[in-house]
Amino acid sequence: MHTNPDVMFLPDWRDDNPYQNLLAAGIEPSGLRVDFANYPNSEFPLLTLVRNHPTVRVIHLHWVNPYMRRIFWSGSPLKALIRTWLMALDVLMVRLWGIKVIWTVHNRLSHESPDIKRELTARRWLARVVNQLIFHSTEAQTQVEQLLGLPLLNRSVVIPHGHYIGMYPPDPARTQQLHHQFGLNDDDTVILFFGALRRYKGITQLLQAFSCTDNPKLKLIIAGRPFEDEIVNEIEQAAVQDSRILTYLGFVPTEDVAPLYAIADIAVVPFEKTLTSGSAILALSLGEALILPEEARVIGLPDIQGTLFFSGAEHLLSILDRLSDMDLASMGAINLKAAKQLDWLSIGHKISEIYNIPTQDVR
Repeated sequence: MHTNPDVMFLPDWRDDNPYQNLLAAGIEPSGLRVDFANYPNSEFPLLTLVRNHPTVRVIHLHWVNPYMRRIFWSGSPLKALIRTWLMALDVLMVRLWGIKVIWTVHNRLSHESPDIKRELTARRWLARVVNQLIFHSTEAQTQVEQLLGLPLLNRSVVIPHGHYIGMYPPDPARTQQLHHQFGLNDDDTVILFFGALRRYKGITQLLQAFSCTDNPKLKLIIAGRPFEDEIVNEIEQAAVQDSRILTYLGFVPTEDVAPLYAIADIAVVPFEKTLTSGSAILALSLGEALILPEEARVIGLPDIQGTLFFSGAEHLLSILDRLSDMDLASMGAINLKAAKQLDWLSIGHKISEIYNIPTQDVR
C-alpha cells in the first residue's frame, strides 16, 4: 500500500488472482506508485476516490461490473439510463481534473450479467468517455468494437496478459501424494480442469463429451471451488456414473496448484465467451498442453502449436479420443516457451507509456 499513489487499480481483486499484483510490480520500475481500491459507495465513485487520494494521476479500471451494479438494479429503464449518464459524468469530471481513466477490457460482458441490454448501453458510454482502452489481443479489440458498434481502434492498444511462471512452485512430494490419492497409473492420460467452477466455463459440455469416450486410461480431474449447487450436483453425478472422472471440489490452496498440473498431461479450459483467460495463461506457465474452444483464439496466445482447438461437442470428443496417441509433453514445452514471452516487466513498461505521466510529475 502506498500513501501517495500515482496510479489506482480498481477494483481490488487481488485475493483471488495474482494478476493485479504482478502487473503493478511490472509498472513500478517506471517510477510509478500503484495502489488498489474498490469502487466507493457513491453516486460518483471515481470522483470520490480522487478526492480521497489527491496524488492519483491515473485510474486504471480492470473489472467494471461492480462499477455498473447500480445500473443493473435500477427499477425502471429511465432510472437505468440516468445512472448510466451519471457514470459517464463521473469519468468526465475526473478527467477535467487532469486525471486519466484507462480501462483494460477483460470481458465482452459480465459473465453472469443480470441485464445484457443495460450492460451493453453502459459499456458503450464508458468506452466513449475513458481516455484509452487496453485489450489483450487484436481479436478481442475487434470483437468489442463490433459488439459495441463504436470505432475503438484509434482509442485502444493491445498489450498481452502476463505469465504466471514462478508463482506456483513445484512440490514433488505433494505431486506424488496427489497421484496416489487420485489412484492414477503411470500410463494414464490425465486431463485437468482447474479454476472457479461456474456455468459459463463450459463444464457441462466437457462432462458430456468425456462421458462419450471409452478409453479406460483417460482420466479427467475437475478441481476448484464451485459457485453453484447445481454445478456441484452435476459434477458429482457424473463422477458417480464414470469412475474416470475425479474431483477436488472446494478451495484449492496455492501449494496444490503446481502439483495438480504436474500430475496432468493436458489442461482443458472449455469456457464459452470471454476475452482473456488467466486459466489458459496459467496452463502455459506451468508447461501444460492445452485444449481450448475455437472462440478462445480471441485471447491471443503467443504460440498455438501447443494448443488443441475444438469447434463443438463432436470435435471435442474426437480430440479426447486421440489424446493418448499425442506427444503432449512436447506441446507443453512449446507452451512454456511461449509463456516466457509474456514477461511482466515489458508489459508494465508498455502500460506506463500509456499512462504518459510526465517524469517531473512522478515522485
